[in-house]
Amino acid sequence: MFYNKRGMALFMSGYVCALIYSGINLSELFFREEHYFLVFALWILWGSSLPLGLFRKKCVSWLKRVGGVALTFVIHLSVAFLFLNAWTLLSPRGPFPAPTDREAGIVLNLALLWIACGVAWAQRIGVRSFEVELPSSVLHSPVRIVAAADIHAGGIVERRYLRRLQKRIALCRPDIVLLPGDVTDGDVPRAADAGLTETLAALEAPLGKYAVLGNHDIYAGAEASRSLLNEAGFIVLEDEARVIDGALVLVGRNDPRGVHFDIPRAPLASLLEGQSELPVVVVDHTPCNLKEAEDCGVDLQISGHTHGGQVFPFNLVMKWKYGISSGLTRRGKTTVCVSPGAGLWTMPLRTVTSSEIVLCTLVFVPKARQPDSCPD
Repeated sequence: MFYNKRGMALFMSGYVCALIYSGINLSELFFREEHYFLVFALWILWGSSLPLGLFRKKCVSWLKRVGGVALTFVIHLSVAFLFLNAWTLLSPRGPFPAPTDREAGIVLNLALLWIACGVAWAQRIGVRSFEVELPSSVLHSPVRIVAAADIHAGGIVERRYLRRLQKRIALCRPDIVLLPGDVTDGDVPRAADAGLTETLAALEAPLGKYAVLGNHDIYAGAEASRSLLNEAGFIVLEDEARVIDGALVLVGRNDPRGVHFDIPRAPLASLLEGQSELPVVVVDHTPCNLKEAEDCGVDLQISGHTHGGQVFPFNLVMKWKYGISSGLTRRGKTTVCVSPGAGLWTMPLRTVTSSEIVLCTLVFVPKARQPDSCPD
């Protein structure tokens, strides 16, 4: 399912260590000696649902959801136990005594409350609205673009969530609908069973519906993902530029991970050759080389992939890797929007960001007139 074996090995190694660490601490803290090994074994068995759900292509659908819940608890309880153990180790050198059982219970209950709040917060689908002025020689009425990145249908995102997402997008009255990748969660049949095709087909946009393939769409099979999107009325842009209503150039880029699946990625400059001087909007699933968009004079780039980290500390990892975890940034004349996504990956919660769709209003303004000659 994943091409980067080294990265996944690192992730799973960290997960296994956190699973064992949290299991040991949980068993020691709450259970008597005669039940210690039973509780520890049950914790490890539960935690094993994550790798089984991720790597077994034909696993039952509930196994992946159980694995996501296990990952949620392992991460947050490990952080809580790290805090408690650090408190205990530093207490002889500090002003505070070692935590009592009651204080440890309070810390762990706070971690559980944090998880509960994250689960509730993840069900909210917000709208990130912003406006971009595009200098253009062709004046055009404002264009409303709605982008829904990282839906991940077929994982823990099911039919009811997709219906709410469809209604949220429709309320924005888009002129253009964009899907910046990871529409599926790596399994096209499951995404279809969750109602993804009907949901996407119900979306209306007078200037067109466009998508690019994300890494999970490629893992699911590029051809199958492309067919699902085409069936729902979307045009899949694969290193392709299109003029939209004579007003702007829309560029859809292949994901960098595609090279591992015989899907090359062309330089952005080559995709813009021969294009008119219309404003340029780029849809690129991964915000991996923002300098390239800036150098090519792109007006707006919309990306996803990061999920905004979804939970701590992954937001810090995304910030370190891409320079931005989520939100808006400006690179020269280029406005970059990195969306934390409309759906969820594996874990049924968000604690450092919210699910969202992007509503961008493009306002076309006259280009500044260039002087005929340099002033004296």
